[in-house]
Amino acid sequence: MGILSKNKQVEQKPKRAKVVVSEDAKNYVCIADDNEPTIVLSKKVEAQKPAPAPVKEEPKKAPVKETIEEQDERAQEEELAAEDEPVEELETVEDVKVEAPVTLKQSMAVARHNAGHKSQIGKKFCAEYLDEKYKQNAETNRRENFTSTGLPLADTHYAVNDKKKKCFVYVYDLEETSMLLINSDDELAEELNKKHGNVHKSAFPKSKDQWYSVALDDTYSEEEVQDVLDRCYKRAGGRDADELSLKESLALAKTVKSKHTTSKKSICEYLSKKYGDEVEINTRENYTSTGLPLADTHYVKASNGKSVCFVYVYETEGSMMLLIKANHEFAKSLKEVHENVHKSAFPKAKEPWNMVLLDDSFSDDEVHKLLDDVLELNK
Repeated sequence: MGILSKNKQVEQKPKRAKVVVSEDAKNYVCIADDNEPTIVLSKKVEAQKPAPAPVKEEPKKAPVKETIEEQDERAQEEELAAEDEPVEELETVEDVKVEAPVTLKQSMAVARHNAGHKSQIGKKFCAEYLDEKYKQNAETNRRENFTSTGLPLADTHYAVNDKKKKCFVYVYDLEETSMLLINSDDELAEELNKKHGNVHKSAFPKSKDQWYSVALDDTYSEEEVQDVLDRCYKRAGGRDADELSLKESLALAKTVKSKHTTSKKSICEYLSKKYGDEVEINTRENYTSTGLPLADTHYVKASNGKSVCFVYVYETEGSMMLLIKANHEFAKSLKEVHENVHKSAFPKAKEPWNMVLLDDSFSDDEVHKLLDDVLELNK
């Protein structure tokens, strides 16, 4: 029989380690025994998903700037669409100066009231007349008679001066008749109302200027409508097709050089010596502090005792230019001898002005005679 040892060895099972997560949550802490040092094991860190790439926002498109014509078209639609109240019938205005402005819809109601006396003058006539007479100095914008929603839509016409535009008339062709909205003064409105009736102050378009609605009927002749267009066009700063602005005149003067001795100084000396106190001499530098050409301005005492400016004298880079206050018949006869004579849009006045370039076709004596003749016209 075998003998067993008193000290029988028993196989000891290893203690199971206690695993906890450290406070910073970055590592596992394995504690094998209370008496053993702590063993720090690396925690398996899951790979983080890359952050999504930022979505590029499409750049916001700048709002498309409306043209003046598009603004006018939209304003008409908005004005008519907003007028929901029933339209009262309007009588002819006895005194347009004190009459309250009427809405666009009311103006159209007045025009339609004349359906039995419809004028044959409308959009086509007005646009063709302005195109033919004023050419590039008038911008005509033709529109359909109605918008896609059935609202009346006008042709809008503009006076153009040195690239600046100003609307002076709206022309409507309604189903039964035609109507004008004119940028006018009381004088023209009263004149038309007295002869034809149905002229009203208009609340549209909204502007600092006063507008009037004119219901066209068969009492208007073509010549009368043309006169209305002409007067409103001129009021808006429009100029004739062969009229030059001051800027255009000065630009032309730079291209024309002359060898004669006429100058600002010589003209002052001539007028002062010949006419004495009868003329008022105003001398200026050739240019302003900002480099803009500056004219001498000379005046003569008229028969009514008032001083009247009869000539502007410009001297620029070797060129001489006069603006003379003289009727166009005088200028036309002058142009038959001297090529560089043109109608002038400056200064803005009821009386006509003309531009004269003193080129080599003028002798000094001819310049003096020109000044004499213009002075005499303005006495």
